[in-house]
Amino acid sequence: VERVERVEKARYVRISGDGYRWRKVGEKIVKGNPHPRHYYRCTSSARCLARKHIQTVVDNSDVIVTYYKEAHSRCTSR
Repeated sequence: VERVERVEKARYVRISGDGYRWRKVGEKIVKGNPHPRHYYRCTSSARCLARKHIQTVVDNSDVIVTYYKEAHSRCTSR
């Protein structure tokens, strides 16, 4: 399961809460983009496989793209 969300940074603060708990597990500079990519995993359940990474768009630093990978399993949103 993959899902992509694209939002403006100004609105990101208000709508970023998806009801799950996330822990940052890494950060990396991607070739061709001066903004780091941030990696997270779901901590709502010890066995949940959900992951996401967040990156600022290279040609518009006001837009953030969130990529979700895997579905939430064995956990519930807050």
